[in-house]
Amino acid sequence: SRPSLVFLPVIQPLVRMVVFGQPTLTGILQQLAKGDAKLQTLDITNNASIRMKPTDSMQALSEALKGNTVVKVLILRECELGDPAAALLGSMLAENHTIEEVDLQRNRISSTGAIAIADGLAKNKGVRLLNLSNQQSKLGEECLECYKRMFATNLTLTKIVWHLDSRKAWELAKLITRNVEISRRMAAGRDYTELLPV
Repeated sequence: SRPSLVFLPVIQPLVRMVVFGQPTLTGILQQLAKGDAKLQTLDITNNASIRMKPTDSMQALSEALKGNTVVKVLILRECELGDPAAALLGSMLAENHTIEEVDLQRNRISSTGAIAIADGLAKNKGVRLLNLSNQQSKLGEECLECYKRMFATNLTLTKIVWHLDSRKAWELAKLITRNVEISRRMAAGRDYTELLPV
């Protein structure tokens, strides 16, 4: 009798890239410089590289994001960002109209930093959601007044998540509702001129 041949499948070794730790600031900046279309969400939550030098890191990150047209969601939760970093972020938002969501939960931003962000948002035409919840200090009346002024020129911001220590928060709610209606009408191709601030 003839010997039978048995063909066994060739088993390829499984090769996996092992990634240790979080990306460094340098790695993040390189990724931004490439303009990778897959980088629509930049999530650097609790990143040790950013936490060690939050202001310096935000300076470099803001410069890289000013002209970026890919990132739509910027998540900077728990990065130890204070008011100087918030001011840099505000300057970047004045120039970047691609970012639609900014998540700054659990940082060290006070009213001063939130006001600097409002200054940038006054010129912004992209951000729809801003999350400033769980900051180490309360945001108060002065902050509210600056955000009211910001809404005189900002027509895109439709949601703010924060703890605002003010009895006049309803005034902002009216302005946010206005922006939501403008957004709806724009999407439907309807006229919204009567909603524009005077």
